Amino acid sequence: MSSWGREGAGQVSGRFDVVVVGAGPAGSIAALVLARSGARVALADKAAFPRDKACGDLVGPRGVQVLADLGLRVPDAGQGSDLLAVGPSGRRSRLPAFTGRTYPGHGIIVPRLALDHALREAALQAGAVPVRARITAVEAGGDGRVDAVISSDGQRLAGEVIIAADGALSPVARLAGMRMRQQLASGQPGPDGSAVKLTFALLNQEISGFEIELAGADGLTYDDWTMRRAGSSDYARGPAYRYLRSKGNSIEGGTSEILRNIIAERVLGLPPEPRTDTGVPWKDLPR
Repeated sequence: MSSWGREGAGQVSGRFDVVVVGAGPAGSIAALVLARSGARVALADKAAFPRDKACGDLVGPRGVQVLADLGLRVPDAGQGSDLLAVGPSGRRSRLPAFTGRTYPGHGIIVPRLALDHALREAALQAGAVPVRARITAVEAGGDGRVDAVISSDGQRLAGEVIIAADGALSPVARLAGMRMRQQLASGQPGPDGSAVKLTFALLNQEISGFEIELAGADGLTYDDWTMRRAGSSDYARGPAYRYLRSKGNSIEGGTSEILRNIIAERVLGLPPEPRTDTGVPWKDLPR
C-alpha cells in the first residue's frame, strides 16, 4: 500500500478488506463497526470535512438508540420528542414519539455539519483510513462483482467488499450497472439502458467513420460480399465492414429516435409526443 494516513498525507491507493464510498451517517457507521472488528477499512468521500448537507437535522428514536449502542455522543445535540408536520395549506399534524421496547421516546436535533463530522471522526479513531476522492470508475469482474473503485485523480481502492454508501442516486451503483440490472430483473427497465445504447451507437459510428477517413481509398475495399446471416458480428473483418455494420447500431435493440424519446420523457421530464395508438395491439394498427 502506497500510503496509510490522514488526509493531506498524499494519495491512498492499495487493497483493503472493505472500501466504503460515502462518509455520511451510513458510511461512517459501517466503517466504524468494521474497523472496530479489526477490518482494514478505507472511508472515501469527495468532500472535505466538516461539511454541511441539506437535511431536516432530526435523528429519530431508533437512530438515537443506534448511537447509544455504539457508544457515540454527538456534541451540542438538542433533544426533541413529538414531531409537528405542517403542510402547504397550513394544516398541522402532530406525530407523537412513544418509548419503544428497544429505543427511547425522543430524538435528537443536530446539524449534519456536526453529526456527519462526529461519526466520521469516530470511524477514523477506530482505524478507518480517510480518502478524499471523487469516484468516477469501477473495476468489475465477469460476474459483475466490483473489485475496486477509481477516483478522478487516479487513486485505486480495491477491497474484498465495496460498500456504496454514496446516497440515494449512488454514483457507484450507477457505474457498476447495479441499478440497471435490478430494473431489468424486475421487468421495469429504466432510462439508463437507453442512454448507454444511444451513446454506444453514436460512438461506434464515429470511430468507424474516422477509421475509414484514416485508411483513405483502402478503407473502401470490402473483403467479402457474400450474403449471409452471421451468428454474430465479426469486427475483425476490416474497416469497411465495421463502418457498414455500425449503421445498424442505430436500429437494432430500439432505434435511436425511440431512445431519445425515452430519455426526453423519463430523464428530462419533457412532455411526451401525442399518441393515438396507446393500448392498441400491433396487429390492429392501420398500415
